[in-house]
Amino acid sequence: VKTGLVRFEYKHFPLPQHEPSATNGALASECAADQGKFWEMHDYLFQEQGKQGQANTFTQIRLKAMAEELGLDVNQFDQCLSRQEHAQTVQDDVAEGRQLRVNATPSIFVNGQRIPNPSLTDLRTAGDDAAREQVLTRAVDEYLRFESSNQLGNRRALRATRVGGVDLPEGALVTLCIGAANRDPAVYDAPETL
Repeated sequence: VKTGLVRFEYKHFPLPQHEPSATNGALASECAADQGKFWEMHDYLFQEQGKQGQANTFTQIRLKAMAEELGLDVNQFDQCLSRQEHAQTVQDDVAEGRQLRVNATPSIFVNGQRIPNPSLTDLRTAGDDAAREQVLTRAVDEYLRFESSNQLGNRRALRATRVGGVDLPEGALVTLCIGAANRDPAVYDAPETL
């Protein structure tokens, strides 16, 4: 991403079973983006999701308090949220998702191709070799934020590779155990390590 070889795009796709909190959260993250804090709000939203019940987590009062905790200009944020200044952006993202037949989150696309139930191997091989590490880091981080804190799954190596000093031949069965991608140093001693 930093080199310009890869562009990471985040699209909102609030699911009906999470309303109205999902749309409120999407709008709040865009209002925070106006002040340069999209990812800070994004991460905070996922940290707090469901704590007040599915539909009640992100009321305007709660979102305003979150904005204050993030150091945003609360009046500007509140005005943006009250006027739903980014409603069209969220609606456009939902329309695009429907056109792409998105039916769940997270959904990851690389070069316009959906990667269903992506594994690390899928994500590593999806892009071009020069860019894959850059895609991998952010895509895995996003994928894991939405899933359980620990995942276990069996996959097959799509090509011969070396992982952690171990040679894996093409077709080798690999059991993946992935931990949470929370990078909060207050929570984890090594926030950059999965």
